[in-house]
Amino acid sequence: MFNGTHLRADLMRTGAPDLVVTFDWRVIGRRGFTKMTPNQRFLDAGYDQLMIATAANDWFVNPDTTALEHALDGVSAQYDGVLGIGFSMGGYGAVRFSRTLGIQRIVAVSPQVSISHAHAPFEWRYREEAAGFDPALGDLTQRADPDLTGHLLLDPLNSADLAHGRALQVHCPGLRLVRLTGAGHPASGLLRAVKRAGRIPGLLLDPEGGLRPLLQDHRSARRGQPDYWTRLAAALDARRPALAAKARARAADLASQMR
Repeated sequence: MFNGTHLRADLMRTGAPDLVVTFDWRVIGRRGFTKMTPNQRFLDAGYDQLMIATAANDWFVNPDTTALEHALDGVSAQYDGVLGIGFSMGGYGAVRFSRTLGIQRIVAVSPQVSISHAHAPFEWRYREEAAGFDPALGDLTQRADPDLTGHLLLDPLNSADLAHGRALQVHCPGLRLVRLTGAGHPASGLLRAVKRAGRIPGLLLDPEGGLRPLLQDHRSARRGQPDYWTRLAAALDARRPALAAKARARAADLASQMR
């Protein structure tokens, strides 16, 4: 659908009545576009898939952004329903393009409201990317659909991610925070470690029945993951040092078992 220098959009059309839009994620050391591969689960569930990719970790805000929006205009009119999914930078993309694409519901994992201090003064992790980010073009005020619903998965121990989630709810009150304590960034880490990351697209496809098994798998996974105990220890250090020490010891014990 769109093949620019900075952004690409590829539509896998099967004649399905509904559409899932997937968004690229931040890749450390990225050098250009990565390969876009349709998610077979979405296709098997009866959805066409629109894949939006970026050549840089730029949160889809670059000289191609406006042209991409024009190219995508009218896509939603071809479908009964449009869903979106993204991780971190991709989660921001799902909200940023929700009005353009007519996205009705999303699952976003540890998304940002912006990487500009003009809109996210609490965000300091992406300084290099933020230097070239256009805060006006990236502003969600006129671009996020206020009727957007869905789930924002995040780790509440990560104060920046929690602040982003709450800020996104200001733009889209129908977005629900799902707190995956100790999951890290993005908050899919523990599920991925126990090969249960499929619960995330499952939640998109089944928002009513998909949440409970996702939470159950997360709770089950965290007990055996040293990263969870390390994050928990860091959160407990200031007020509960004795419990922090126990959590840190548990993390060390689990890590030694995995060697």
